[in-house]
Amino acid sequence: MTQSEGPRAPRPSQRAAAQREASSGGGQTPCERDDEVRAALRLSGLHTVDVSRDDTENYPPAVTEAPSRQTGGASPLSDRADANTELSQWADIVGPCYTVTSLSGVLRLPGTAILEAASELRVLRLRTADGNDLFPSFQVRDGRVHPNLQIVLKALQDGIDDPWTWAQWLNTPDSCGVAAMQRLWAGHLSDVLSDAAHDAWAWRT
Repeated sequence: MTQSEGPRAPRPSQRAAAQREASSGGGQTPCERDDEVRAALRLSGLHTVDVSRDDTENYPPAVTEAPSRQTGGASPLSDRADANTELSQWADIVGPCYTVTSLSGVLRLPGTAILEAASELRVLRLRTADGNDLFPSFQVRDGRVHPNLQIVLKALQDGIDDPWTWAQWLNTPDSCGVAAMQRLWAGHLSDVLSDAAHDAWAWRT
């Protein structure tokens, strides 16, 4: 699929593999496994609530700009109100973001390296309607981007080529209150990849 121009809500079935395993009579339930995720995050010094905001506060160069993917030019007041509502919704979904400059400072890499990594999906980049590049802070911990993020993004890309949808998928908590990106940081790569492949298939159909 080509990159979409407007918001497209995914049809998430997060933790699909865990749910299938539990329903078959073996393994843990999704929420029991999420308890392990929370425990792993606590041991690593992270939090299960608003971890992206906490991490941003650890790095003063970061910005908390509200990302907007709205398109089009001047509009009536009613349209502008709708656009502001959409902006607020996406800001809540994506959370704080770095600019190229601030992310360069956190990762200690030149801006050209950041942009190259983004083109290879080693970093998640969101392009705003006015052409600015923003990088969600939830993908950064301890001065590094998660090393397996690229694998997950490529799996999602098989379903839809839209970084905004990927960001929503990664940062939206499931029914147990844990987002896919949190599970990825907790070491549950196989579960996250399974869910990504499942939802990518759903987006294609």
